[in-house]
Amino acid sequence: MKQTKKRPVFMSLHKVKVPITAYVSFAHRVTGVLFFLSFPIVLYALYLSLDSESGFNTVVSALQHWFVKLVCLGIFTAFIYHAFAGIKHMINDMGYGEELDSAKKMSYVLILATVIAVLGMAYKLFS
Repeated sequence: MKQTKKRPVFMSLHKVKVPITAYVSFAHRVTGVLFFLSFPIVLYALYLSLDSESGFNTVVSALQHWFVKLVCLGIFTAFIYHAFAGIKHMINDMGYGEELDSAKKMSYVLILATVIAVLGMAYKLFS
């Protein structure tokens, strides 16, 4: 008996053109996980800084180290991107930006706003 159905064909993923909206959506999920995982660090630093003057001084002195500044910048990046993407999703839920062209434009605006905010925070942290 001859098989008439075609079997699945292997598709190379590097040949598939993925739209910017897919990257933005994936990054929203990743930054949500990263922000969630970094939350204990943020809470511990907040606890230390509010517990006593020496705890506050410990947090302030830790923030003088370049690696701690880099970690803070990473946490800020995850938070700000996730927040901006959440706002974009809420705008989409209201019925705006559902067409492919406007969704692409909103994705580029999201990336631009995140880059501007992160560069501002990097300037503030490292200057």
